[in-house]
Amino acid sequence: MSMSSFEVKGIDRPVTQESAVFGRALWVRVARSSLYVLTVGSSVSTLLGFNSMPAAASMAISISTGSTIALLFVASFLHFVEGQKLTRTIWLVLGCIALSGVIPLIRSYGVEDASKSSWLAAHACLFGFCLLWRAFTIDSFYRCLGITMILSLASIALGQSAFSIDARNVFVEGRLTGVFGHPNLSGMAAALTIVLAAHRRKVVSVVGISAIVVVVGSLSLTSLVSLALGLIVVWTRPVRAVKLVILALVTASYFAPLVLASLSSSEADLHLFTGRVAVWEWVLSQHFDPTIGGGLSAFTSLSRLGQIPWVHAHNQLLMDVATGGGTLAALTVIWIIVLGRSAVNAESVLPLAVWAMLIIHSITEVPFFVDYPGGRLLLLTLSIGAIISSQARSAVPSRYRDETPLGGARTEHSR
Repeated sequence: MSMSSFEVKGIDRPVTQESAVFGRALWVRVARSSLYVLTVGSSVSTLLGFNSMPAAASMAISISTGSTIALLFVASFLHFVEGQKLTRTIWLVLGCIALSGVIPLIRSYGVEDASKSSWLAAHACLFGFCLLWRAFTIDSFYRCLGITMILSLASIALGQSAFSIDARNVFVEGRLTGVFGHPNLSGMAAALTIVLAAHRRKVVSVVGISAIVVVVGSLSLTSLVSLALGLIVVWTRPVRAVKLVILALVTASYFAPLVLASLSSSEADLHLFTGRVAVWEWVLSQHFDPTIGGGLSAFTSLSRLGQIPWVHAHNQLLMDVATGGGTLAALTVIWIIVLGRSAVNAESVLPLAVWAMLIIHSITEVPFFVDYPGGRLLLLTLSIGAIISSQARSAVPSRYRDETPLGGARTEHSR
C-alpha cells in the first residue's frame, strides 16, 4: 500500500498520514490523559505535603489514583474494541507486574487494609500503562518529566520544607526532595530527564536546565552514576556487540549487593554505599521464608514499632527476598532480562540507556517495589515506558503496512 509520509513534531519519528490520524483515536487520547493525571496528581500531593497539609495531600493522591485507574479502564476497553494486539514482550511484562503484585500479599497478616489497597492500586496503574503502551511516545514521557522537573525546581520557593535534612547540602541545609517525594527518586527522575533531553539534543532548555539543578540539589550519588552511564550510552551509540556487553555487566552488577551482604562483617565495610551494606546484612540475618518471604509488611511493621530505622531494603534484590522470597526475586530478574532484551533489540540506543540507569538505581533503591501510587510508581512507569516503547508496535492498525514503531525504530517502508 502506497502512502505519503510527512514529519510531525517528535523524536526521530516520521509517520504516515494514516498513522497520525489513528494517533488521535479516542483510546489513545484517554490513555495519554491518564499519564498526565498521574503526573500532576502525584506532584500536587507531594507539594501539599511540603506545606504540612497531609489531609489535602492524601485526598489529592486518592483523586488522581482513582481518576487514573478509571481512565486506564476506559482506554483499555476501547483498545480491545479496536482489535489491538499485544507483543510477546508486553505480555511478559504484564505477567511480571501481575505476579509481583500478588506474591507479597500471600503472607498478609499484619498488613493494614489501606496498605493493601495502595499496593493493588499502584500495580493496577502500572499494569494499565503497560497494556496501553502503544498510545505513548517518547515525547509523552519527556513532557511528564518536564512537568515534574519544573515543579521540583519551583518547590525551592517553599523553603526548608522542600529539603530533606541531611549532612549533605548544596542550596540550604539538606537535599532537594522534589515532587517525587525523596531526593533519591527526584534525582533519578532528573537524571532520566537529562538523558532524554540529550537524546533529543535539548539539554540547553528550560526542562534540561531544571533537571540539572534538581539532580545536583538532590545529591543522589546513585543518580549521578546512572546519569553518567546513560549519557555515555546515548552519546557513543554502541553497536550490538557492545550493547550485549553492557547488558551482561549491568545485569551482573545487580547481584553485587547480595555478594557484599553475604560476607562477614569483618570482610565487608558496613559504611559502604552510605551505610546500605549494614541494611543488606540485616535483611539476610532475618532468615525470611525462602519461598514467599515475610510479606508486604516485612519492613513497615518493624519500622513503625521503632525496631529498625529503615522502611525498605535499599536494594531491589534483597527487598524482593524480604517481601516475596526467592519467588519474587526470580520474577524480578526475569522482568529485568525481558526489559534488557527489548532494549538491546531496539534500533534506538535510548532504551538501553534507560534500562541501565534503572538497574543501577536498583542497587541502592527499590524502584520495582511500588507500594504507593506516588513518586516511585510514576518514575517506574516513565522508565519502563522509555524502554519498551521502541519495541511495542505502533498504534496504527496492522492494515497500515508502513507504520512506525514508537521511540524511533522504523520499518523499511517508513525510511
